[in-house]
Amino acid sequence: PSAPQPLSPSAPHASQPLKPLAPQILSPLAPWHPPCLLGRWSCGMFKALILLAVCLVAQAHDDHHHGESMMMTGPCFTDPSASTCMDSGNFYNESSIMADLMNLCEMMPWMSGCTVMDKCKSMDIAEDAKACMHWSMLAGICSTEYGETMQGMSGCHNWKNLCNNTMTTVVANCSVDGIQHLIPSMTARDRALAYCTKTPTASACASNPCSSTATPECPDPLLTVAAICTMEDLSTADMDMYCSEWDMMCKGSHMAEIGVFCSSASSLMLNPLTLFLSATLALYSSKVW
Repeated sequence: PSAPQPLSPSAPHASQPLKPLAPQILSPLAPWHPPCLLGRWSCGMFKALILLAVCLVAQAHDDHHHGESMMMTGPCFTDPSASTCMDSGNFYNESSIMADLMNLCEMMPWMSGCTVMDKCKSMDIAEDAKACMHWSMLAGICSTEYGETMQGMSGCHNWKNLCNNTMTTVVANCSVDGIQHLIPSMTARDRALAYCTKTPTASACASNPCSSTATPECPDPLLTVAAICTMEDLSTADMDMYCSEWDMMCKGSHMAEIGVFCSSASSLMLNPLTLFLSATLALYSSKVW
């Protein structure tokens, strides 16, 4: 018999493994590099832009969660009269308080208490002033005595549970009050809008506009009222009509700390960037809701 002939290289053989088709697809670990049709430089820029977009989205996500308020739980939020509730640092620390403040001021940035917080951040109010204590700023928004009476907002829920009943709570920081006679933002807006409608060319209304009840047109009512009431040419009649609440605030117990609202019109001017951001935020909110 003749000797067996060797197999052709193209002939199938049982001992030879089949080569996988489309290894880039079948193997999840294999990298896939799409062909670049834009040129080396353009593709590099495209990749950099994609990476930048991803980073911006991640930052926006972090910023969103930074201002989220969390409803705290624990025995002191149910019964703040217990002796173990005196030191709130054990159950409601500074980071939790700041999260509540950020939540409130992201939701309603035009509130007077949020203006105070902005002035504390910019150090127009001394950083160590009582008005800049987180507990004081929270009281300035949530308290029915010193603030906006915003206890229905989620950012006030923890403060309300701890401090709402000052007769029974033993939480020491509940005695930290907000700025005495701080003008509520709705009252400030009414005064500012009335004056700036009557006298639209006034310097205070140009630097701190308030031309309607819409947020973009009246982004910071407290600053507008303060700018009006510190104008040197304001008449006595206008002072009596539009500045009675401002006068009470500036004669209150925090008078020495809040000169930024009471004594200097130059520090009350709104930054143009602030106006732009306020208008942008209001436009975005209207689109979302």
